[in-house]
Amino acid sequence: MDRLTFHLFDVLVIAGILQAVIMVILLCSGKIKGRQPLLFRWILLTLAALSFKILLHTLGLWEMPLFRYFPLAIDTLLAPLLYLYVLAVTGNFPEKKRVFLYLIPTLLFMLYAIVVYLLALGQSSPLLKDQIADRLLFNPVKTAEDIVAVISAVIFWLLAFRRISHYRRWLFSSQSDTSFQEYRWLKNLLIVSGLLVLALGVIVLLEDVLKAGRHDFVILQLFYVYLAVISYYLSLKGYRLYATGQQVAFIPSSAAILQEKELIVRTPANEITEEQLIIKAKITASLENERLYLNPVLNLKDLAKHIGFPAGKVSTAINACFRQSFRNLVNHYRVEEVKERLKFPPPHLSILGIALDCGFNSEASFYRIFRQETGISPNDYLESHRS
Repeated sequence: MDRLTFHLFDVLVIAGILQAVIMVILLCSGKIKGRQPLLFRWILLTLAALSFKILLHTLGLWEMPLFRYFPLAIDTLLAPLLYLYVLAVTGNFPEKKRVFLYLIPTLLFMLYAIVVYLLALGQSSPLLKDQIADRLLFNPVKTAEDIVAVISAVIFWLLAFRRISHYRRWLFSSQSDTSFQEYRWLKNLLIVSGLLVLALGVIVLLEDVLKAGRHDFVILQLFYVYLAVISYYLSLKGYRLYATGQQVAFIPSSAAILQEKELIVRTPANEITEEQLIIKAKITASLENERLYLNPVLNLKDLAKHIGFPAGKVSTAINACFRQSFRNLVNHYRVEEVKERLKFPPPHLSILGIALDCGFNSEASFYRIFRQETGISPNDYLESHRS
């Protein structure tokens, strides 16, 4: 075999693989345990393995006896892993039996690929290997795997997106506790992953349904470059979440989200009732005069009980009168409190200490929310009032 020749595409793919593998090693060497980091590692390994598949062909490894028909039938694995990760971070992880059901297609296709590989392994001639694979219906099974991968990707993507959307609606409508992550990055990842599913569908349509041959190789290259980018992005995110010990300690239960689901009410614009104005006045008084926002775990039910109205009506009034979510409303008051205290900061408290005293209970979320509200960092705000 000729010496391997690397092109820019190969370098990009290899960089993504190395980044994913290195991060998996870092995550394994840490002390972080639990489903979240475990699933995160498997997602990174799956991305690395999927990326390696294209290198078998672009680097000519497919012509080597050891790598021809190398068993990497994992096209159906990434989507359920991502869905399971979404369930893990939003507190709705299924029983082990259901997890196994999600992985059955991958296990079956992988078992078949291993059988083909082992039966052809003893042959040194590519032609003889191909004959064995043909007798075992390798191409039809591969086509079926591609189709199943697309269908499962669509299903699991829809389920994951719906779940993270429900979680975020629950979070913003009823919780001000900043230890709960908003998972904006995960929602954005799912949105972008929709493009991955679309690209995968286009490839399968062209290659397996329309029999367009290799005319779609540019699309295939874009697909694997995308995998490399996602591998790099997730590696950095995994480092921040788990390798540095910043993983979320508080995860809501599925029951909690379902109980609050009826509180998520969409109010038509310009339809504010007299009762809602009364509720607004009571909310404003509770936040401005009684400073309920100083309670770091204040939730919608607590506020509703305090002002003497049902939680559903309070939620509707907040949406109609304040035109923002409960979470954003409470955090707005917290930021204003921090700003006031930073004008004359107590010498015994740091900026973070002041933030914690004002109702925040997460350093990362405080800095992010403060910047969203003011456009500058807390440090810059403090310096502007010192000069």
